[in-house]
Amino acid sequence: MERSLMLLALVASAQGRFYNKDEPMQPFPDLDCSAVTFTTGGGCSCDTKIGGSVVSIEDGYDPATDTLACPGCAGLGITATFDTATGVLHLTGDVTMEAYTQAMKSVVFTSTSGAGTSRRLTYNYGRAMYSTATGHFYEYYPKNSVNCNTAGNCHWDDAQAECADKSRDILGLVGYLITITDAAEQAVASSK
Repeated sequence: MERSLMLLALVASAQGRFYNKDEPMQPFPDLDCSAVTFTTGGGCSCDTKIGGSVVSIEDGYDPATDTLACPGCAGLGITATFDTATGVLHLTGDVTMEAYTQAMKSVVFTSTSGAGTSRRLTYNYGRAMYSTATGHFYEYYPKNSVNCNTAGNCHWDDAQAECADKSRDILGLVGYLITITDAAEQAVASSK
């Protein structure tokens, strides 16, 4: 029985693919770095080195049945780590966007579920996770990565400076602390 799999990406149009129970399926086989339009003003190209990318089962994820893997990552100098709690595949390594494109093309989604429910998979260039629900990137910084005093108290200015640090930029986008204004954003920010 085929089930629908909706694919959305930051830099490509939405596509529909189908997956079968227990059969690995490549969600992004046609991904092409040269077709990416760079709008960040950061001087990015397919030759730009970036520190990571993310592939996420954004909607419909079942941690008991769904997995993402990247069989082509090791040969590209990329480490792939799948977080079973969140359904996020983190790709890391100091390689070009073209290498990340090849890695994301090799990603496979597998589900042992026979329930017939759809999934939404997304990808993005950069370390942070992108949400199609909010149109924002999210990256969590543990408390110990921000300047805190000996009592463990962190100041807003220090946390904001950490987010805005140039090393935290995502393809030219400067980070900032988020202000969560509704339950939907709270769900996105805390779930991944």
